[in-house]
Amino acid sequence: MQLNISGHTKSSTFNVKELIETTLARLVLRFPTLTNVYVIVDKKSKFKAIEISTLFEGGDVSIKGKGESIQIALRKANERFIRVLDSRKGALIRQRQSITSTNDDYIVHEKIQEMKLP
Repeated sequence: MQLNISGHTKSSTFNVKELIETTLARLVLRFPTLTNVYVIVDKKSKFKAIEISTLFEGGDVSIKGKGESIQIALRKANERFIRVLDSRKGALIRQRQSITSTNDDYIVHEKIQEMKLP
C-alpha cells in the first residue's frame, strides 16, 4: 500500500508520519486490494483534523476525523474509514451474489423450457 501524507500548513513531522504509517499499516491485512491512501493533516486550528481518502473497488472513499490531538483525530478517522470500507466491501459481495443467483435462476428456467414434458 502506498501512503501519501501531506499537510495544509507545513509538512508533517517525523513522529506524526510514523504514527500514521503504523496505524494505517494494519489496513493492508484487512483490505489487500487497497493500493493508494492519501492522508491530509490539518494542525491550524485548536482542533486537529485528519482526512483519509482512497479509491476502493471503483468508488471514492473520503473520511475526516477531528480531535483535540493528532492521535485522537487519527483514531476517529481510522475507525470511520474501516467501517466505510467494510460497508463498501459488503455491498459489493451482496451485489455479486445477487448477480450469480439471478444467472442461476435464468439457467434453471432455460433448462425447464428445453425439457419435453408429457
